[in-house]
Amino acid sequence: MSFAQHRHVLSQGSATQPSLIKVWYCTHCNETTQCWTDEIAQQKYDTIVLMQSEPTLEGSNPLTDDEIFERVMDMRSGYALGLGHGVVPPSFRSVSHMSCEARVHKADLWAVASAAQAEQAAREAAEMRVQGEQAARDVAAARVAFTE
Repeated sequence: MSFAQHRHVLSQGSATQPSLIKVWYCTHCNETTQCWTDEIAQQKYDTIVLMQSEPTLEGSNPLTDDEIFERVMDMRSGYALGLGHGVVPPSFRSVSHMSCEARVHKADLWAVASAAQAEQAAREAAEMRVQGEQAARDVAAARVAFTE
């Protein structure tokens, strides 16, 4: 059974996911015989228990069980020795692709907004041109009326 399957089975009937420490214990120690799969597994578990029992400095936040687990197991890129991959972070390539897509979408929105502003400015310019022509006609009519 995989790490994710063990975690799912252990979370049955509970609103929260079991800690990685609990999953490690269940996958590396036989609960009925209390026998570990190997000595390294037992040493790592003992280190975890020791870190959990260490007092925290005043004003600092205590480490969560998952943070302790990650430190002891030296998790890198979502991989934990003995558990395999947990949540695998996205690759640089996919993050870069998503970033490019977001920038293209933002540029498209900006282009649409700019086009709408340009149309509005063109309408206002046409309206002002009509008003200017009307004003010129009114001035010409006033001159004619004034000279008569």
